[in-house]
Amino acid sequence: MKTWCRTKPRINKLFTFMAFLCHEIRNPLFAITSTASFLDDTEMTEEQEIGAGSIFDSALLMLRIVNDVLDLSIIGEGKMELEERDFDLHQLLENLVFMDLSMPVMDGYEATEEIQQHEQEANSNSSNSN
Repeated sequence: MKTWCRTKPRINKLFTFMAFLCHEIRNPLFAITSTASFLDDTEMTEEQEIGAGSIFDSALLMLRIVNDVLDLSIIGEGKMELEERDFDLHQLLENLVFMDLSMPVMDGYEATEEIQQHEQEANSNSSNSN
């Protein structure tokens, strides 16, 4: 218990530092994504488009990592707030099953008859409800 009491302030300082660092990293990442997005609207060669797309995708990935670290620091500092929301559990599970069935089959990425049948049923159900 004594060790925890001595360690907790250090851990809190670490989380505070991580949050500060992530905020400092996010600002340049926003500039990078904005610039890459701007480049996408200009005329470029195919090689330039690939490079700009790679910059944009990499910056978004880095931004996601930074946001995850920020979330961890919020949890670590005990400042996380949970939000209560109503949701339809049946619909959520149905969507998850549909997502799983819609995933490509690894042997050649060809859809099986079961997936095609499920997609047809889903499409006919959605057109019937309209």
